[in-house]
Amino acid sequence: MHDASDEALRVELNRYSLKVQGLLGRRCPTPMLSGFWKNDPFSPEEESRLITSSSSDGKLLEIPFNPVYRNFDNALQEITRWIEKRLC
Repeated sequence: MHDASDEALRVELNRYSLKVQGLLGRRCPTPMLSGFWKNDPFSPEEESRLITSSSSDGKLLEIPFNPVYRNFDNALQEITRWIEKRLC
């Protein structure tokens, strides 16, 4: 159920959107990884796709929702390996 505080949070988070700020669209050499949950209203898959497509070394990571803790842990491990690969 949505209420005024949900809408206020949505408006506030939208201000941080890279798309809204105009920072997406040009390809850059900086590696970018973006993870998302299906149907997440605050970090939609479309924005994650825009983020990763703006990088010549982008990775899109869909994180399954159930079971939450196991999948979140798996995602963190995958993100860690991705970062390590680019730092070494």
